[in-house]
Amino acid sequence: MFLKAQIIFSSILALCINYGQAYGANTMTQQSLDFGTIVSMPEPQNINMSTNGQRSGGIMTQYDTTGQQGIFTITGAPEHQVNINVPPSTEIQNLNGTALNVTLNSDTNSVMLHEAGGTGMATFSVGGTLAVNANQEQGEYQGTYTVSVNY
Repeated sequence: MFLKAQIIFSSILALCINYGQAYGANTMTQQSLDFGTIVSMPEPQNINMSTNGQRSGGIMTQYDTTGQQGIFTITGAPEHQVNINVPPSTEIQNLNGTALNVTLNSDTNSVMLHEAGGTGMATFSVGGTLAVNANQEQGEYQGTYTVSVNY
């Protein structure tokens, strides 16, 4: 049995009032966190996706892609420091409502928006660990979570 696990990100809009001016920061998903196709086993397993896109754990199939880390781009006023808050965990579910837990992590909790064509811009990555139960029901599992940015 195979199962496909993917997390789809939410885009966030943050607003900062600074010296009487309002600066908006927009966070957009460039790439969704994807754990790839996983072989269901008779024992539980953890599948790890690092923030640099390296997958470990589980058995890979010859037809499988390895998955990918999530990548966000933040745009806003140049030269502003932005704090990033990624929730510690989320759930993904298949069409039958069967849920799996995902522990999330980010490669940073703060970035500087550098000048890029008159706009400030920075990127950050999100990885995680997917806890797969023994004899997990096959199917495609998806979920969302919200990342917040403040500056």
